[in-house]
Parts: sequence; C-alpha cells; structure tokens
Amino acid sequence: MRVTVHVTASDIAKGIPLKLLLCPVARAMARATASVWSVFYSYAMCDGSIVILPAVCHEFIVAFDSLKPVAPFDFEIDLPPMHWLY
Repeated sequence: MRVTVHVTASDIAKGIPLKLLLCPVARAMARATASVWSVFYSYAMCDGSIVILPAVCHEFIVAFDSLKPVAPFDFEIDLPPMHWLY
C-alpha cells in the first residue's frame, strides 16, 4: 500500500530531536498510518516491519537532529501488508 505522509509545521514544533518515536517524521507517519513508528535516519520500524525512507527524510532528520532550520514536506512510502493498518 502506498501512503503519502505530510510532515507539518505542528509535527516540527512538537518533535524532539534524537527521539526515535517523537521526531517529526515519526509523528507524521503515526498520523498517516494510525500506528506507532520508530524512525531512524534511513528507515522506520513498526511492529517488526521495516520501511526504507526516501532520501528527503534522511536529510530532514539529520538537519532536525542538528538543530538546523527545517520546513514542512511530504513524502511517499510503500507499506508492507500489515494486519493493523486501515
């Protein structure tokens, strides 16, 4: 299933650098899929499933964790079939 994820200004404002579950990308992915995600620099994990993140996410997370200015953005991911997704 292909999902568009919107990282919003609110996600950025509420995000916490270096926190796998609370970074803006994790918050946006949780909202888009109604599931909790641990986000690393180039991939995300949820309930044992791994999703490779696009380069734009990696660049955003590196900047965010380095306390550099970042802006809202959108990205698409392909989710594996999971029983808990809508």
